[in-house]
Amino acid sequence: MSICPQCNGLNMTNYDCHFCGNELKELGRISDLFDDYSAYVEYDLDESYKSTCTHSFFCPNCKGYENIDIEII
Repeated sequence: MSICPQCNGLNMTNYDCHFCGNELKELGRISDLFDDYSAYVEYDLDESYKSTCTHSFFCPNCKGYENIDIEII
């Protein structure tokens, strides 16, 4: 079974804004921002076709947004 370390709180990495260098704040999985929300829907992380989980981040300093691909483990 594959898991995203960011989704499961295992990733302790802080990401910095590429524009101003300030620390980014995570907004969650990119698919959660655009899809209907349901706390009980299981994530489909079938390793046969997917090796990353894309998360969106926001910079409170320059108001920039970045999407970062997190490697599935």
